[in-house]
Amino acid sequence: MIQAGLSAMEVMKISGHTQMNTFARYVNPNTPAVTRIADILAAFHAESITQPINEVSESIN
Repeated sequence: MIQAGLSAMEVMKISGHTQMNTFARYVNPNTPAVTRIADILAAFHAESITQPINEVSESIN
């Protein structure tokens, strides 16, 4: 479910996990998943560098 794009909180709700520690035992990201995450973070970082500070804080809040 994580690799399909659902958030951790969504998967925890579906799977019945209430504690992050328990949920984390079952999450084993593979190489494509880690690469996808790195690409998403790199794009976010690149975008945040080009935006003025007030716009970045608004998108975070």
